[in-house]
Amino acid sequence: MKILALSDMRGHTDYVNRVPELVKEVEPAMVVFTGNVLKSEARLAEWERAKQENRKPDYSKEAIRHEEDHDAQLYETLFDMLGQLNIPTAVIPGALDSPKGRYLRAVLHHESIFSTFHSVHGSFIIAPERSFVVAGFGGLLTERDNEDYFMFVSPRWEVEYYLKFLNELEQERILLFHTPPKDIEGLTDEKGSEIVNSLIKMYHPKFVFCGGSLDIQKKEVIGDSLVVLPGGLDRGNYALVDTRTNEVEFGNLR
Repeated sequence: MKILALSDMRGHTDYVNRVPELVKEVEPAMVVFTGNVLKSEARLAEWERAKQENRKPDYSKEAIRHEEDHDAQLYETLFDMLGQLNIPTAVIPGALDSPKGRYLRAVLHHESIFSTFHSVHGSFIIAPERSFVVAGFGGLLTERDNEDYFMFVSPRWEVEYYLKFLNELEQERILLFHTPPKDIEGLTDEKGSEIVNSLIKMYHPKFVFCGGSLDIQKKEVIGDSLVVLPGGLDRGNYALVDTRTNEVEFGNLR
């Protein structure tokens, strides 16, 4: 089974319309997207500034309201394209896909329209090659923080709770995380989370797809798992993985 892995559109739609051409060329059995449809520049800046100044973030800033008006269009652009591919697609949110409620409404809407479009955030689907289950948990994963408006942030307990169902499934696992694991060569320490490393050790997935790497396209083995970072779609990056041979091909849509 071939899997086309995408991540991190970050508000840049330049390469979205080239994905269908790539799909026709490489004929993947499914597509995965590991988050960050949005750029959320104003929300992120206000959230970080408020933390530094030890105050509550200000929801009323004009730049934040303007950004919200653009969010729905970005979700529609990417999710419509993925749905119209008419092959199984699994998506999770990124740290910038906030507020959580708006993201979840967008994916639910597209799940109701496209039978092949699936959210696997805290959930799962059976892959086209039915010996695999595809599950995941998106956003920024932290030990205790929880934020649902300015960023998509979840604490460790929530991730562990929502992925417990994996213990009941017999299939081999393919896991999607927006947050990459720690100690990936080329990534700074703040990009990765030990939570992802511990989940890999706990569930022994055969494949793990992660976001957040942007310019870096990387494959690395952690335990028994092949971890793949496709790089950012905002830069045209993608990865193609063959689950039978473990071969990973990195490419660019430019």
